[in-house]
Amino acid sequence: MLSRKLAGVLATGALAVVLGGCDTYEKHVYASTPSVPQTVSLRDTTTGELLWSYDVPPGQELKLWFRHPKNRANAQGFDEMVWVVGEAGKGVPPVQNRMQVPPPMSRRIEGTVRPPEGRRATLTTGD
Repeated sequence: MLSRKLAGVLATGALAVVLGGCDTYEKHVYASTPSVPQTVSLRDTTTGELLWSYDVPPGQELKLWFRHPKNRANAQGFDEMVWVVGEAGKGVPPVQNRMQVPPPMSRRIEGTVRPPEGRRATLTTGD
């Protein structure tokens, strides 16, 4: 009985070490609708420079992910961002775009909502 408990504890501990050591990949999905059109940008936090921006068309979704685990990207000083745009709720389209980007510790993804197409403010003069 004791050997069974010990084996269970050791197996649980080994699983925790393996899972705790896993480094995950960063993934994001931004869906745009007619009432909530989205713009997604990537900024270098060390310089403040805007590196990339995309206005997601209504009815479409932007899927982006980074190819290297966070620890590896931080260690090598760069990562690769991959993005695709396709119909919301569908699979990943075959055409993928890629670019080299800063590692996770030096980048920020910014999502903003644009005004809906039919509700954009217009300037008027006070004639």
